[in-house]
Amino acid sequence: MAHHGVPGPMQEVAEYRGYAEDCRRIARTTSNPDDKRRLLEMATVWALLAGELEAQLNGERPATLAK
Repeated sequence: MAHHGVPGPMQEVAEYRGYAEDCRRIARTTSNPDDKRRLLEMATVWALLAGELEAQLNGERPATLAK
């Protein structure tokens, strides 16, 4: 998923959010519960990665994936 016009690392944030949305969209279309669960887990991780990168870019302390 290309997000033109957004330079550098912020483009990565937009791409990660796009990947999360893609996973959620595909999860809505699948009838296999295991596939749906995996896709929603992947969406969560992509969204967390986007949030962590955005926090780093803003000079904030990001939340971590591992708790």
